[in-house]
Amino acid sequence: MKKHLAACIIFAGLNLFQPAAAMAEPLSDADMVALQVAMQTHIDSALVDGAVLSLDPATGNVVSYYPTKAHPKIMTMGKHIIMCSDFVDVSGKPTMANFYMASDKGRYVVFNTTFGADPALEKMMKDGKVAMAN
Repeated sequence: MKKHLAACIIFAGLNLFQPAAAMAEPLSDADMVALQVAMQTHIDSALVDGAVLSLDPATGNVVSYYPTKAHPKIMTMGKHIIMCSDFVDVSGKPTMANFYMASDKGRYVVFNTTFGADPALEKMMKDGKVAMAN
């Protein structure tokens, strides 16, 4: 028990020394609702025959992704926000999309979207540049 408690204390202490970029002020409930609405509005505005189109960089093919469920999790990357949503392709294979968002004059704007693997996000999380906001 003492080893477990000591490990928890050490872990908690290490979390206090994350890079400043990951530390952000907590989002209000109103901000979290506005972010969800902005992401959904972005998705809705990008639909072509019910799908969001994306270019597969490996093949150069246009891939259709159909939205299924938004995630409630919100991450911060300095002053920017990252949100996630589930999609499926035409064969029904699930994939996740990451929406990178910025605040602009009282509204939230999506400035980048990735489907599937997101090595940049994984690296930023590993480096402590991304933190959970909720």
